[in-house]
Amino acid sequence: RKAVDPEGYQIYGLGEWGEIGGLILHNWEIKDISQNLNDYDDVAIVPEVITTITSRKECNPYDENGRLPIFCSPMDSVIDELNYQEFIDNKINVVLPRTIPIWKRQEMLTTGEFVAFSLAEAKELFINGMYNHTENFKICIDMANGHMEDLLETVKTIKQLHPKITIMTGNIANPKTYIEYEKAGVDYVRVGIGGGSPCLTSSNTGVHFPYFSLLDEIYYLKQNNGYKCKI
Repeated sequence: RKAVDPEGYQIYGLGEWGEIGGLILHNWEIKDISQNLNDYDDVAIVPEVITTITSRKECNPYDENGRLPIFCSPMDSVIDELNYQEFIDNKINVVLPRTIPIWKRQEMLTTGEFVAFSLAEAKELFINGMYNHTENFKICIDMANGHMEDLLETVKTIKQLHPKITIMTGNIANPKTYIEYEKAGVDYVRVGIGGGSPCLTSSNTGVHFPYFSLLDEIYYLKQNNGYKCKI
């Protein structure tokens, strides 16, 4: 951060950059900070006054492929090459995690499911590597910081070389970043940082945006601008 914005950040307290200390934020305007931040604990689904539905069986939560609008987290504590079929059998979309050996992940690209790669792996395989433009794989470039310019430039290059590849990436924690993802040609964006109980990114770094407001603001951008990138 010091190299990118030396005037925007200043450490005080103990030590220098990267050591223990406090963080002062400069050059912020009030308009840069959302004024209505809500997390899931702050909202509720209010039922209709009167409904014509007579049974919950009448409600269809499945998409056109017969799956629930849910992706399992690509973490080795959740999913691997041994149990992923159980998620599919229960109509849940999967992303195979990048902790699986890379040779095995390359094999699993042919399953038609999303397979996760690091940014470096994505560059090596799909920009410098073996795959040609006819492949219609689904890949997830799995990042802790989905706000990197290098990530977006990589997505643009992969899309130019492999128009049929479907790309998921993220995570992001700023609604405006969604616009840049749309411009870059990202097909699916992962929204939110460190909200799950096993993930400590948010608590360890302080980088966070309340989930409900983040989803709400991104959905507003999508609906009002005709964006195609799925959330």
